[in-house]
Amino acid sequence: MKKQILLNLILLTVFCAVPIFAQENPEDKQKQVGEEQYKAFCKADFVGESISLNVVNADIRDILNYITKQSGFEFAVDNSIGRKVASVNIDDVPWNVALGNILEPEDLGIQCNGRFFLITTQKKITEEGRCVFSEAKIDNSPLYTEFIKLRKLPVCPNKNQCRQTSEALNHLKTHVAQRLTKRGQIEIDETSQTLIITDARDNINVLRNLVPLLDNEEFYNAAGKDK
Repeated sequence: MKKQILLNLILLTVFCAVPIFAQENPEDKQKQVGEEQYKAFCKADFVGESISLNVVNADIRDILNYITKQSGFEFAVDNSIGRKVASVNIDDVPWNVALGNILEPEDLGIQCNGRFFLITTQKKITEEGRCVFSEAKIDNSPLYTEFIKLRKLPVCPNKNQCRQTSEALNHLKTHVAQRLTKRGQIEIDETSQTLIITDARDNINVLRNLVPLLDNEEFYNAAGKDK
């Protein structure tokens, strides 16, 4: 009789513990992202959580699903976009920077839609706006100029004739220019391999941190894929 009672207690303990463990499993939880967090993406100082990813010829939609699980942000893909694949090998990179590097060679971009991100063509984003709910604001703050030395550009025997270096610099310039305010400007001194950025102080501070994240071999190698 005592053995039977003891067995029942053990079974009761097991059955009660299982659902509690399932509810507390962190992998079953997905981050909740509100509209304000989506709007924050439109600001120049937005930096997403870092992710690591190593895939070969993966469908972009699968990559988006992975980013959703890591960040909580939801994505939708424009119906006009067919199957796109990408090979990615990144370690501890902000998800929005990584995704931008994946979408840019395909002439795609991200458009905010209040409760999710729409992956669509750069042409449509240019026509309709990167963030459809954002309001244009006039910034009268003073402008500052920052000189940012690059460290990881392709090495060439003659920099004046190095096509690869020029392509890498233009690739970086295009990416950084997308983060400038309307009054911001960016120039490149190829001789010293330095970016010269003029913009509002707050945005300068952001770009000072962003450029070193982009100044790497993988980013520059993507320059040749833009054509």
